Parts: sequence; C-alpha cells; structure tokens
Amino acid sequence: MIHITKCGGRDIGINSVSWKGDWIKYDKIFNDSFGDRSRTLPPEYIFTNDKILVQRTRRGLNRKIICYYDSEKYYNLNRISNIVSTSEDFSLKYIHALLNSKLYGLL
Repeated sequence: MIHITKCGGRDIGINSVSWKGDWIKYDKIFNDSFGDRSRTLPPEYIFTNDKILVQRTRRGLNRKIICYYDSEKYYNLNRISNIVSTSEDFSLKYIHALLNSKLYGLL
C-alpha cells in the first residue's frame, strides 16, 4: 500500500503550495483488486516528473489561470490538470511563467 502526498486545487497558488496534509493511495495492485469496478490509474510519470499544476475551474474570479511549477512530485486528483513536458525543446519553467503572467490573464 502506497500513500503519497496529494495536492488539491485549492492548495496551489502562483508560486506556492499550501499542503493540507492530505494523502492519496496510488497502488495498482489494490486498484486492480476491484476488477470491473476499478478506476484507471494515470501513468505514474505524470506525477513523478516535474510538471505544471493548473487549477481547473476559475469562473467568476479575477485571475483566470493559476499554475504552480511542481518539482516536489505531488500527486493529484482530476480537479487539477497536469502539464508534463515530453520534449527537451520547451522549458516548463518558461511555460509556467507565461501562464502566470498578466498577459495570459487577460486572455
């Protein structure tokens, strides 16, 4: 049984995480024991690589995009989108800076 730190949508800010002490169980064997009732687990590299965490719903709020550059390997549920680089051509830190810029906030 594997319990790993979980980051929720309300936990992330532009350059910070306020971890609430939540944990998530990521265990393929345990998950598969439910047979047809099991859920599909995302590939583990989505969580273990550096990534950008993006809050999913920001309607009605002044700032439309809130992203956090995660090098601490937080796991998350589907309430946060993950941006993971599959190419060395783009810097995730650069993309993170663009997404959190005031310019992108106007879009």
